[in-house]
Amino acid sequence: MRPNLFLALAFRYGVLLGLLVRCLAPAQTPPALFVTLSTGQVASGATPAAATTVSIAAPGSGWGYSAAAPVAGTTWNVIQRPNPLIGSNSTSAKGLYVCNSANNISLASSTGVAGAACLTVAIDIQDLESNTTRIEPNTGSGGNTVLGPNGLMDQAWRIYRGGNSAHHIFSGLTPGAHYYLYVYGSTTAAGQGARFTLAAPNVPGGDGTATNFVETRGNTGGNIFVLGGSNYALTTPATVNVASTSTNPTTWGRLHAVVDGAGKIVFKTTGNGSGNFSNGYQLMPYPTPIFTLQPPASASATIGGSVTLTVAAAGDGAIAYQWRKNGVALADGASGSGSTYAGATTASLTISAVSAADDGGYDVLVSNPGGGVASTVSTLTITTGAIAPSIVANPVAAKASTGGSVSFSVSANGTAPLGYQWQKSANNADFADIAAATGSVLNLSSLTTGDAGYYRVVITNSVGSTTSAAASLTLAPVIVTAPSATIVSSGAAHIISVAADAGAGSPEALTYLWKRDGAVVANSASYSGAATASLAVSAFSAAQSGYYTVTVANSAGFVTTASVYVGVASTQTVTLAPGNNATDLAIDQQLRLVFPSAPKLGASGSFRVHDASTGAVMLTVNPADFVSFTLFGGTVVNAKTQTLQGKSLYYLPVAIYGNEVWVTFPAARRLAYGKTYYVTMDAGFLLDSTNAVVPAITSPTAW
Repeated sequence: MRPNLFLALAFRYGVLLGLLVRCLAPAQTPPALFVTLSTGQVASGATPAAATTVSIAAPGSGWGYSAAAPVAGTTWNVIQRPNPLIGSNSTSAKGLYVCNSANNISLASSTGVAGAACLTVAIDIQDLESNTTRIEPNTGSGGNTVLGPNGLMDQAWRIYRGGNSAHHIFSGLTPGAHYYLYVYGSTTAAGQGARFTLAAPNVPGGDGTATNFVETRGNTGGNIFVLGGSNYALTTPATVNVASTSTNPTTWGRLHAVVDGAGKIVFKTTGNGSGNFSNGYQLMPYPTPIFTLQPPASASATIGGSVTLTVAAAGDGAIAYQWRKNGVALADGASGSGSTYAGATTASLTISAVSAADDGGYDVLVSNPGGGVASTVSTLTITTGAIAPSIVANPVAAKASTGGSVSFSVSANGTAPLGYQWQKSANNADFADIAAATGSVLNLSSLTTGDAGYYRVVITNSVGSTTSAAASLTLAPVIVTAPSATIVSSGAAHIISVAADAGAGSPEALTYLWKRDGAVVANSASYSGAATASLAVSAFSAAQSGYYTVTVANSAGFVTTASVYVGVASTQTVTLAPGNNATDLAIDQQLRLVFPSAPKLGASGSFRVHDASTGAVMLTVNPADFVSFTLFGGTVVNAKTQTLQGKSLYYLPVAIYGNEVWVTFPAARRLAYGKTYYVTMDAGFLLDSTNAVVPAITSPTAW
């Protein structure tokens, strides 16, 4: 067993910070370690506190944990940060810094016992501002002990200047051992994240010079976790060695790391082009394979016949197989007693021309980079007469997503040859043969919802036949027809509907969770059908207006529709400035929409400016393209960048000032003298102060 390590990063203003944990002598079974750095600090030179521990709530107490999330109930070390070692005037203070090296902190395991691994964190200062190098927290509303699904997003290290980086060194690990390094880098503002780079000696199969990285980039309101029903799961991870962009924001990633000869794993965090924001990381032992099908506890074969022993295993990386008889590894070819072996290093071992000497116990060792695990032992008995088939291991129920693949397998005893015929049913009663499905394993690929249902196999030989129990296949739902954006008359009833499919043969019903503006919708005087595919609103007003989504789920997965605005139209009078058919405008003229009270920026749709002579769009303002930046302690979320005189600068394509909405042209998209333009705008781009949608502008003569 190797240690699970988790670090959540958080600190306030400072020049540099570091943490050195004393390495303990390697143990036979290193404990699991979880560490979170507190936003609190101690005086310069003092010993950071290490006594505080926090227990994570169990899944049933508020949220469910994904495979990569820490284990429920695990004890965390909560450590205050040391005071900065360098003051604000640090123009000559370049170098790699580790703080409080004389006051090391022993980490407690999940059981409270000191761990075998140690952690060193240091800041590499290489890029200085004129009078200050700043490394500060980027914290949300969460406290130091908030360890739920939003806890990672609530705390982040922010390291200023592009040349500065944080180095993270795990020591005291077993050389050659494989781990997964889960890294998290995001805030609730668009664009913010980090690049996490693994050191060359820790890249599996590398030549000692290659490095692997993942780069994260959050989006507005983004999170590491997404809600499906009552459980959270991780969002889509970043792709290894691919830089992030605004069109593929990701909040976390995973690197495969191998411990170097010195017992270390090293990685560093640098900027992603929009800053260096890192929330934390976990070091998890690379998982060994698991058996999804064990060999039969007992098997029999007739002298001169053949017998096949089959297993099924799942796991990451390349999986290797090695069959053994009575603990001795087998090889393909003659057994030395008249029989022959085939498939000794595959999932199925076949013994042909069976002899009496083939009696014995057979198992298989299955391994991957995480290590090996042995199957249970199958005892083979040799007989002289034919044996009718019997089921040893029935097919097992499976869950999958459309486009994926799944396998059903069966294990049976009986005199060879055994014949197999797989069958399918949509109701677990009426079964029909599946063409060309005549092996002990049924492989289904490129799954569609039509594959959902029940599967069984009929096994025959010269003596008789037997039928396995049926195994169900549940497929995650897909959206067939998403809810539509709709402008509803005030006081009118309306039904918001979704069509989803998990297959006519799905063993279970779908569940539905509707939300308006991110809040769950429940049945009430205004709503009915909140747990169905059709959400009925009895009488629409501004109170029911907003952006609706629905999450459709079953035990195989879930899918959430895109946000659409459904609600009443604004009745407020909007003044356009400059007015319709205005002339003699400046080429950098800002466009304004003036309301009687403060409007809001919507969550869907676009604002466009067209060349009136051709209708071509020369400017599009789409909130999905916005990035964010921090200024004077606040985060601006509706920004974009433009390059002026060789420098990348932020500007606000659309901004709200009091009762006015201002649209600003970037320098590269200014108007041209002597030309005429018109504006179109989608419903949902703007809301008035009552939450009613500002109607779309569609006519080329409206503005």
